[in-house]
Amino acid sequence: MTTPSLAALKRTWPDCLIDTVSAPCATEVFSASPEVRHAYSMQRNVASMRTLLRAVRARRYDLLIDYHASPRTFWISALSGIPVRLSHDRKRINWRSLAYNVHGREVGSYSAAGRLDLLRPLGVAPVDLTPRFPVNARARCEAEKFLTGTGIPASTPLVAISSSSRHETQVWPRECWKLLVIELNRRWGIRCIAVAPPGDPQRIAELEQETGGLLKVAAPSNLAFLAAILARADALVCDCSAPRHFAVSQGTPSLTIIGGSMAGVWKHPSDMHQEIFSDLPCRPCAATTCRLGDVPCMSRLSVEKVLSSFADLRACIAATEIVPEKQLAGLPSSG
Repeated sequence: MTTPSLAALKRTWPDCLIDTVSAPCATEVFSASPEVRHAYSMQRNVASMRTLLRAVRARRYDLLIDYHASPRTFWISALSGIPVRLSHDRKRINWRSLAYNVHGREVGSYSAAGRLDLLRPLGVAPVDLTPRFPVNARARCEAEKFLTGTGIPASTPLVAISSSSRHETQVWPRECWKLLVIELNRRWGIRCIAVAPPGDPQRIAELEQETGGLLKVAAPSNLAFLAAILARADALVCDCSAPRHFAVSQGTPSLTIIGGSMAGVWKHPSDMHQEIFSDLPCRPCAATTCRLGDVPCMSRLSVEKVLSSFADLRACIAATEIVPEKQLAGLPSSG
């Protein structure tokens, strides 16, 4: 979500040097960005924070932009020694003594747009909001090798699926994923690849046998391999988790099954990326666990409704023809 803002900064000031501080899981993304000089990894321990702060203070930066506005980044900002600091106005933290506050976009707007809004005081012009993650040739070769090993013919339409959220309010039942894989194949001849970010539990790995080989499981060792697999897929169906953003970065259409999170916040403003969610009064709750116990926003979301939304996504692909190499647009209607 931050890479469009980095591109905007670099376009406005081509000679500026940009370093990033992020959680370890995002360091690979920033390391691959052509706009970034150095990507620091922020570990969750005091020793690492001290080391990070020493490095930041030694660099004598001119500007700090805090996109996250969390308690941890609050202390980095406060102790950084950087004279100019920008952050979103958050009521939970008194930023007024530490940074220039920028009022964010309306609730529910795309996160990448909100991060770009943070740069308004700098006079940075808007850019394309598509997340950027260039995939190297090695990762593409590894992805091709994996796909060849699955035995799936190259002419067969391929859909990636991912259920990698750690929160129960975002987990669609495993039985539903199983039926989805079977129905995608029955209706449109689609084969599926299960993916998840490195280090995340493969919640649907056991479906490989249960679906009679219609699903193959990829276990990416890094984000570049994950992105390379998604680049080769014709579409992605996933829960609200990281793979949806990598699909956007690779130009792969996506359908995201939303549970307790707010719709629109993580949705790219394109018909190529759609969301489906239950119309229940208890959502969005933004909770990680369900106070009702059975997570009705996910457990009551039928496979048929997801398949209907997937058919709508196919229609959008066929109408726009922006991804002619993708095979879904040419598939016959279900019968």
